[in-house]
Amino acid sequence: MISDDHARIKVGTVHIVIPVHNRKDYTLKCLRSLQRQTVVGFHVTVVDDGSTDGTGAAVRAEFPSVTILQGDGNLWWAAAMNMGIEHAIGMGAQYVLSLNDDLEVRDDYMEKMIFWAEQKPDALFGSYVFDIHTKRPYSASRRVDWRTGKSHSLLTIVPEEDRRGLCKATDLPGIGLWVPSEVFSAIGLFDAKHLPHYGADNDFTLRAGEHGFEVYCNFDALLYSYVEASGQYECRKTYSLGNYWRYLFGIKSAKNLRNFTIIAFRHCPKRYLLWFWVRGVVRQTGAYVIDWVRSLWRDYATR
Repeated sequence: MISDDHARIKVGTVHIVIPVHNRKDYTLKCLRSLQRQTVVGFHVTVVDDGSTDGTGAAVRAEFPSVTILQGDGNLWWAAAMNMGIEHAIGMGAQYVLSLNDDLEVRDDYMEKMIFWAEQKPDALFGSYVFDIHTKRPYSASRRVDWRTGKSHSLLTIVPEEDRRGLCKATDLPGIGLWVPSEVFSAIGLFDAKHLPHYGADNDFTLRAGEHGFEVYCNFDALLYSYVEASGQYECRKTYSLGNYWRYLFGIKSAKNLRNFTIIAFRHCPKRYLLWFWVRGVVRQTGAYVIDWVRSLWRDYATR
């Protein structure tokens, strides 16, 4: 455990922002996991975007030290994060950490983030995410090769035995994203207007990298995700034309083609743009169809 003196000096400048909407049980589990951290003194802000399931009241009752900001139900992820970030910076935050409500953090999670922030105080860090049920790796940032039009998850290019410390990434998901406050001063907040939910995190961290900030996955900082709670999972629980449409264009889909197009045109070098965009559209439209066909075949084979 980190000493109390060390915790007061470092942890008091850290603000965690958690956007929530009608997921009381997940939110409470997430906050309980933060209570078990090996460091103390960080600040937690929950942005409750119009929940009607009693989330706000439950958080106030069990976690009176948590700040609750109230949204109108139309913020989505990016605007909710921006509300929390503005509050944190107004309170003097040096670092902001975004967490989703459907996560639990390992007991030394904050300790590992703080350790690497001391080594690289201006860098952005992503997290190493596991499926909470299977305990198998689920997510760990990515590297984009604009020239070939391919995106590589770090899980596919870093052997499991080498997943420790920091690893260079191109962009990071908002699921456990550590950001120094000077990054916001340099590039602004998340683009809530054009990328209200998915994609705002990728766009933001790509902008940070383009402005000279280092971007890493922190393989020492472990999160556990309720994967079945994600919007992406909902599109694939059952295959249908309606779900296919939501997969390609729904605001809760990580494969939203509009978001992909915005990010490609903003960040891909012009000489590679056409190939990168065409390859990405084909890959995203085809992946669902392939999985759908496989599902139909499995159903047929088991009859």
